[in-house]
Amino acid sequence: MDDSSRLTLKILYRADGNALLGTGHLRRGLRLRDKLRQLLPSETVFLTRGHLWARKFLEDAGARALIIPPEATPEAEGQAIEEAVASFAPHGVVFDVLDTHPELVGAVRAGIPIATFDDSGPGRLLAKAVVNVLVEELEPPFLAGQGIALYEGPAYATLSPEYEDIAESKRVPREKAGRVLVTLGGGDAEGLTIKAARALALYPAPLQVTFAVGSAFPHRKTLDEIAAQAGFAVLENLPTLRYAFEEHDAAVVAGGLTLYEAMATGTPAIALCQPVVHQRQMADRFQTMGAMLSLGYGGDRSEEEIVEAVSGLLENYPLRQSLSRHGKSLVDGQGTLRTAEALKRHFEKQMRLEQTLEESVI
Repeated sequence: MDDSSRLTLKILYRADGNALLGTGHLRRGLRLRDKLRQLLPSETVFLTRGHLWARKFLEDAGARALIIPPEATPEAEGQAIEEAVASFAPHGVVFDVLDTHPELVGAVRAGIPIATFDDSGPGRLLAKAVVNVLVEELEPPFLAGQGIALYEGPAYATLSPEYEDIAESKRVPREKAGRVLVTLGGGDAEGLTIKAARALALYPAPLQVTFAVGSAFPHRKTLDEIAAQAGFAVLENLPTLRYAFEEHDAAVVAGGLTLYEAMATGTPAIALCQPVVHQRQMADRFQTMGAMLSLGYGGDRSEEEIVEAVSGLLENYPLRQSLSRHGKSLVDGQGTLRTAEALKRHFEKQMRLEQTLEESVI
């Protein structure tokens, strides 16, 4: 067997996660780790702030993690990156954090290719590849002029493996609708799930409502109390949301990756965004494309406005048909594969170069 076939691609993945920050960045990292392992021998080490949720999540997933103190300053974070690069010697580094600064990205040793995810900060200009699913690049021509590859849009939505065959699944909305799924982020520190629960408890007709929350959700006791009184169901830490989406007539989602999951399954959805700019931007964009409805920032909406929007969607069969069709046309479930292939393409060159240099020395 050729020696090159036994090379192991090494990736350092910088991301954080907890109730306040959300959990999608680390979940994306694990999905990409697993997909890369299918493409070639590879090892992914996570560099994360030591929030309790993040440490447990990575430990449960069998992931190797290097820990930054949660309260670390930007200078200390930069030093941690330098030390991680020196000890692990990766062939590529991923920054899955928002709005990076050049000083942070520049902590990576020169010559090691970098990819950034959903990054609108100036640090992305030091990358070889920019992958945007939750934000839009404002200056694509400038990136192209700098030789920075841009991978953008629903085609790169990093959904779980259960969605890989979603394009083959047909969705025909029911004319009579009364089942609603609410999933507003793995953390939801803002408490929008509670607001949605109180809103749907006001619905004038019987509803079958299911709340799907993550392991970082901090308001479980309050949600359980509302659900018990209203007859709602609460599910925690589902391995995938695909089947929950498919079993419901409509959904209320935040503006993160669950937005893409709703569209992939053809579930007519209303976006109730967390107080993060990119969530509002994406929800509004997909509303313009006819793929979902957007209520904007959830904190700006009253319970009455939320229940009115849900009622309007459930009672409008042609609208639900249209949203389902347009949403499903945008997301085919292959985004994790495309993203992993892009990382492989950019980082594998460094691996081959280092192997060549080692052989020349020998």
